[in-house]
Amino acid sequence: MDYVYQGESILKKRLLSIDSASSDAEGVSGVSRERELLHDGAQQWQAGTEARIDPYTEDLVIVTRKDIPLSVIQHLNFVNPKKHDSLVTEFEYGKASGEIYYDIAERDNLEEDGYARLITLNWWYQALSQVMLNASLILLDLYSNFIFGFNLLSHHTALRVSLEVACFFPVLYVALEGMTIHQAYRHTLQEWKYKTSAQTGNCDLICSEHLSGVDRHHAFYAMVLFQFVGLDSLVRDIVVWLHPFKSVQPFCAFKSDGHRCYVIGWANEYMFRCDSATRQHVLMITQVGVRLTLLIFKTTVAIRSWDLTSLSLCVPSGLLVVLRMRTIWSTIRDRQQLWMWLNREWDRVRDRISSISGDPFKQESAQLEATQRVLTKQKSMHFPDSEWGSSFRGWRNMCIRFLRHVCLPIALLSVYIFVDLAWVHLTKKT
Repeated sequence: MDYVYQGESILKKRLLSIDSASSDAEGVSGVSRERELLHDGAQQWQAGTEARIDPYTEDLVIVTRKDIPLSVIQHLNFVNPKKHDSLVTEFEYGKASGEIYYDIAERDNLEEDGYARLITLNWWYQALSQVMLNASLILLDLYSNFIFGFNLLSHHTALRVSLEVACFFPVLYVALEGMTIHQAYRHTLQEWKYKTSAQTGNCDLICSEHLSGVDRHHAFYAMVLFQFVGLDSLVRDIVVWLHPFKSVQPFCAFKSDGHRCYVIGWANEYMFRCDSATRQHVLMITQVGVRLTLLIFKTTVAIRSWDLTSLSLCVPSGLLVVLRMRTIWSTIRDRQQLWMWLNREWDRVRDRISSISGDPFKQESAQLEATQRVLTKQKSMHFPDSEWGSSFRGWRNMCIRFLRHVCLPIALLSVYIFVDLAWVHLTKKT
């Protein structure tokens, strides 16, 4: 038999222990303040036999469900046999029919289908490993540049490089990386204001005046590091994504076949991928410019001296540039599709709100207003400089940023290399 239980799994003894701890800590600032209780999930544990569920059951137990059809959870598979028995991490489903589509590339019905991610422990391990590999590659690139600069200063004569050129690389390296870190810092400032603002309703980050400065700054500079390495938002903010208290986002927490899982819904796959990499393409373009500039410098020195060590130190930068270019390209395409969908939904919701009035439509009007707030939030997150109804300017902005952060540094470096080669040639002739 399949058990379906909806509610918050908060045991009463847990609440009593919290009350006891609060009374013991009375007088400590920020701890003893009594909060208004809006809902007590522990009361549902006393209201019937359905609450007494074996915690080790392998049947279906739904803890909480919002805007996800029940049939989707009942028929959801963890393995997709049509994809070589691969793990199911994403799927689309019919909002009305509840039919599941595991191959999202075959369908693109943005009006009738919803998109969801299946969060399992397997997926979490895969995501963590990908994040660690990506961060390791970036650290390897930083380390290779450091080793190259040290090797250039120590053996500039053997590498057929003048002392001026050998000293120029560390200066160039520090300046360009400093520019990238500064940009990550500015992006973090914007995100910090958003996540600690009471106006947006996103006060997930604890920044109370009673919190120690060490813990507060630890969180901030951790966010700077996450921006610098391009950490996936779904992995970084997993606490926020898995919390059941949401506005309009579909969500389900359940246990099936002995596996504890979550289903998080988005309007479409483009919204998910843009939410996972919020404005990271801007920083990635700068990083591509920095990596290409340093890569050209290192490759030029390696070819002039035919040094195998210098050539090997070019590999991490080259690999990182290819991966970043691929990510930037796919992100811009996703942003274009998302902007087109947001404009269509904004027009539909606005027209519907203007066409209904009166008490019979009060509930629908409230839902439409909530949807309108979500659309506004998506626009402010991903397209703060655009106006509703305007055309997508992502490709043009990308070209401008490439000219400014990629082509200009490379052109200046090329001029410097040309002047250096010409000076070496004139020196040899004299």
